[in-house]
Amino acid sequence: MNSATSFDTGVPGRLEDDGLYTPTVKEHSLRKIRLHNFYVSLFSTAMKNHWPQRAYVGLYSGAGRARVAETGKIVVTTALSAVQARYPFTKYIFVDNNPRCIEALEARIQALETNVDVSFIEKDVSEAVPEVIRAMPTYSKAKGLTTLIRSDCSKRRMFCFTTSCYTASTNWDEGSGRKLGAESTTNLIS
Repeated sequence: MNSATSFDTGVPGRLEDDGLYTPTVKEHSLRKIRLHNFYVSLFSTAMKNHWPQRAYVGLYSGAGRARVAETGKIVVTTALSAVQARYPFTKYIFVDNNPRCIEALEARIQALETNVDVSFIEKDVSEAVPEVIRAMPTYSKAKGLTTLIRSDCSKRRMFCFTTSCYTASTNWDEGSGRKLGAESTTNLIS
């Protein structure tokens, strides 16, 4: 586990600027990151021995790091935190419409030198449903599939844990959720 994030406390650590795109967030976002990290830790720990396939879908994934507007401190955000979980998911899918976020997140994950299966989708989340479905591992009775989706979103044949997120142009709506739901059956936990 990278020392940039502590899953014991869920508190993002202070990082040096790595020269990659780093968007700005408000200080209240740190609470959201802590809550996200706490639930990722709970979910990944609880499911690790029950589901051979565990997918994490990060909608509006961001760049993996952000600068806190009030302090200038650089912190790990939800996407990079999920990849650094003590019990990693077997598949990660990150969706963001901002090419700078996708490029920075991909570079940061590669720099971790971890052996994780990651797909990056540079597209508006409301238009990315077909790509998300194609990137998802295939469900089977032998392998199963459980997924944690971070956003106001929907599902596939899986349990879906959702947390709320925000973006300047949130277009992921119930219609997008129905598109995913039409492809499969779902048990939604929210």
